[in-house]
Amino acid sequence: MNGDQRVEKLLALSNRRHVLEVLRDAFSQNISNKEILIEDYGLMPDEIEWFFSEVAQEEEDLMVSRLLPMIDRMIMEIDDEMLEIVSKEVAGIRIIILNNWKELIGSTWMGTFKGREIEKIEEDKLIILSSTGKEWRGIQSEENITLIGPGIYYCKFYLKDMKDFVTHYTHVHGVLLPKHILEKARRSPPLTYGKFSSHYRKYLTTIALDYNLYDPEDAARLKRIYTRIMYENLSVFEIFLKAIRSMTELDDPKNISMISALPDYFNKILVTKDRYERLLESDNIDVPGLMGYEPGIESVFEIASIDLGETLITLKELKNRFINYGWEVMKRLLPR
Repeated sequence: MNGDQRVEKLLALSNRRHVLEVLRDAFSQNISNKEILIEDYGLMPDEIEWFFSEVAQEEEDLMVSRLLPMIDRMIMEIDDEMLEIVSKEVAGIRIIILNNWKELIGSTWMGTFKGREIEKIEEDKLIILSSTGKEWRGIQSEENITLIGPGIYYCKFYLKDMKDFVTHYTHVHGVLLPKHILEKARRSPPLTYGKFSSHYRKYLTTIALDYNLYDPEDAARLKRIYTRIMYENLSVFEIFLKAIRSMTELDDPKNISMISALPDYFNKILVTKDRYERLLESDNIDVPGLMGYEPGIESVFEIASIDLGETLITLKELKNRFINYGWEVMKRLLPR
C-alpha cells in the first residue's frame, strides 16, 4: 500500500467510524428506524445498508442491547487498523524531551524576562519532534551532534519579588549539542525500570510514535510508559502540540533557530543574521534560563555540512507527517 492508498484507506475507515458513532447515538435513544436515521441523523441509505449487512450481518431485528456491543467492537477494530496505518506513516519519528536543560548542560545562568531578574527556575526543558541526528566534528575535532525537528523550549520560573510563577516558551527547530552532553542524558538515572528504561530518564525522555509496530506486548508496555509521561507533563505537551500546529515560520530558511550547548554558543538560541536583526528591532530577545539569541547558525551549519534549505524541507516534512498522522497516535496516549 503506497502513501496515496493509505490516505484513501484512512478516509474510508474514518467515515465508517463516523457512521458507527452516529448509529450508536441513535441506538442509545432506542431509535433504529431507517427513515428516521436518514432524515434526523443524516445517514445515507448505503451507510445503513453497510452496517446491517457487514456489522449486524443482515439481522435487522436485533435488539438495541445487542447492536451496541457490535458497534463498540467494530469501532475498536477500526481504531486498531487506523493506528497501524498511521504508525507506518510516522515510522522513525520520535518526540525527544531534554529535561532540566540548565542542569543538564551545566549552566548557572538564570537570565531575565522583560527586563526583570529571574529568582528561580522551577522547570526548563526542550521538546522536539525528530527522526535522525547528525554527528559532526568541530574545528578542533570535538564531537557534536545536531537533532533537527520542530519544537519548543519551555521554562517555568519565578521573577524576583513575585509570588506567582510565570511560564514562557519559544519555538525552536532543533538542538546543537556536544556529544558528551547527549551521552550524559542517555546515562542519567532511569525513571522507570525494565526493558524500556532508556525511554524515560532524568534528562532524556523519548516517545517513539511508531511504538504500535513493536511486538504487541512491548507496544502495550510502551503505551503505559508514554501515557504516564504525558500525564506527568500534560500542560507542557498541550503547549508543544499547539506550537507544532501553529508553527507558521517554516516558509523561509532565514527563520530557522536552534538551541545550543556548544561551547562557542553556550546556552543560546542560534539564529540567522537576518532573523537576529529582526529580533533586535522587536526588542524581544529575553529568554528565561538562556543567554538570549545570537547570529551564527550559518557558520555552525557550514562546519557541520548542514544545509539550511534542506533543513527547512526536513522540518516541514516532520510537521506535516505529525499533523496528518502523528496526532492519531497522540490521542491514544493523552490522558482522558
